[in-house]
Amino acid sequence: MILSTMLSYLDNIDATSIQWINDTLAQEPDISRTKLAERFCEHFDWRTGNGHLNKTGCAIALRRLERYGLIQLPKARHIPCNDPDRRRPLDPYPARPELQCSLSELGDIELVLVNGNREQWQLWQSMVNTWHPLHNSLLCGARVCYLIQSETEGLLGALSFSSAAWRLSARDQWIGWSDQTRAQNLSKVVNNSRFLILPQVQVPHLASHVLAKACRQVVED
Repeated sequence: MILSTMLSYLDNIDATSIQWINDTLAQEPDISRTKLAERFCEHFDWRTGNGHLNKTGCAIALRRLERYGLIQLPKARHIPCNDPDRRRPLDPYPARPELQCSLSELGDIELVLVNGNREQWQLWQSMVNTWHPLHNSLLCGARVCYLIQSETEGLLGALSFSSAAWRLSARDQWIGWSDQTRAQNLSKVVNNSRFLILPQVQVPHLASHVLAKACRQVVED
């Protein structure tokens, strides 16, 4: 009963899965946590909605299983960051000229997806760290990040969407989720974790226009 209650909080984990994990750890005591999560996803074909191996979700599940006392993970390995660009403090994003105009005068508004582009990603971090009250602190789980680009006025802001919180009582009660339905459907929910229009930009209806565009685009991205 206790085991079934614990496992109700963990998607795709059952007694067979736990036995496989313990057998693997016994056979390969030096296996890394990352490799164990990858092997688990491959063995049980555990994938995200876009078909990729769900290694992040699996790593979280493994840590929970260890907290419950059901497995004993190998000691976490410290991997130093040797990327000087990641260690270098971000330059403040400068204030742009004051902008007051109509939405139509901005021309086409493009949401530039920065994922995978280091230069644009650093620009996004600098802008958000300088001008957003939450700064660019770590966004949990999967994420997509955008720069807001105007055809006529250049960069106007930034926004991002991130994985939903695993458990949020107000949300879960409002939707009517049980633990099982939440585990099955959580991947369909995202958080709008950052939304910034630079304070120098004063354009009526710009924010709602960007958010509506983002809600359509993020589904595809």
